[in-house]
Amino acid sequence: MLLLIATMLSAIILEPGLNSEIADTHKGFFFGFAGFGMSAFEDDVTGDMGQGFYVPTGVQFLYRVTPKIGIGAEFEFTGRMFTSSGEYYDDIQGEYFEEKYQIYMNTIGLIAEYFVTDEIFMRGGIARYSGWTQYYDGYTDEWDNTDLESGIGFNFGAGYLMRLSETMYAGLDGIYNIVSLKPEATDESYGFHHWAARISLGTGF
Repeated sequence: MLLLIATMLSAIILEPGLNSEIADTHKGFFFGFAGFGMSAFEDDVTGDMGQGFYVPTGVQFLYRVTPKIGIGAEFEFTGRMFTSSGEYYDDIQGEYFEEKYQIYMNTIGLIAEYFVTDEIFMRGGIARYSGWTQYYDGYTDEWDNTDLESGIGFNFGAGYLMRLSETMYAGLDGIYNIVSLKPEATDESYGFHHWAARISLGTGF
């Protein structure tokens, strides 16, 4: 990751004229991305265990229909699950036990981007979110798995697209996901909102 950041900075310094030609040179882009994210779940999801971080990974396709507007699709899956942990006191046993909550989620969605400049853009999207949860009880030393019914959610954010060479591009973006999902065998949906900062690398065509 540090090497990629250094390469991106070098491109800005050594090739200042490349970015101004992005819209004229390539209309289509294909990226692979990875990053760091954090949950912003409702309190009812993880309780006293609080929030957890995750590693988003995935791919994205974007097509610039005009110099200012791009549309596309992306698939994101959880490279490292959201993980929250804590402990609880059992009155009968008279001691504390570890508890852990993990959430796996994947996203398939459509996106639209508006380029404020040739490199800086704002984005929004609609997506199908799905996944499952795992709960660990230190008293029983067992994991309990629960599927999440898939649901439709929304995301928004902003980013920066940079040209590294004639065909190679890199990008940075930050997004916030708003989605409510219903765990299997329950009647209520809960907010599984989360955010991520991602670095992408890809090609234009």
